[in-house]
Amino acid sequence: MAVSDYTDVVARFADELGAEVFAKFVASEGISCHITGIVENVDAERYGVRVQRNRIADLRRVLRLKPLGNTMAPLAAQSMAHRLAREGIPCCVTNEPEHLFDEPPATTAPASKPGHLVAVPEAFLWLAMSILNLTTPGGYELAGVGPGKRAS
Repeated sequence: MAVSDYTDVVARFADELGAEVFAKFVASEGISCHITGIVENVDAERYGVRVQRNRIADLRRVLRLKPLGNTMAPLAAQSMAHRLAREGIPCCVTNEPEHLFDEPPATTAPASKPGHLVAVPEAFLWLAMSILNLTTPGGYELAGVGPGKRAS
C-alpha cells in the first residue's frame, strides 16, 4: 500500500514555504508528517501536509488553532498565510474547519458561501496578530496569553 493510504492531507498551501513551516511545527510537536504535491489543483493549493490518519485527533490537540481571518477569498487567505510563513509562523488555510479544530469556530459567512479561514497555533496567535496588524479575534478567551507570553 502507498503511504497515502494511511494518511490524510490536513492542510493545503499555495506555496512550498507555507507547507514547510507548518510541517516543521507539526514534527517538532512529535507528530510525523510529510509534504506532498497535490494533483487536483484546488484554489491553486499545490502543496499539502499529510499526517497519519490515526494521529489527526492528537494533531488537533497539539495545534489548538485560533482563527485570524475567515470568509476570505482563497487568494487573500493564501496571501495572508504566505506572509506569516515568511516570518516563520506556522498557519493553515482551510474552507473545512472541522478537520483541524476540535470545535469549529463560528464564521460570519452565509451558509451558502463559507469562504476560507486562516488559523495559527495558539502559541503563535499574538505574534501573528502583530505581524498582520490585527486586533484580538472575537469570541476567544485569551486569558494568560498576551504579547511576549506563550500559550500553555
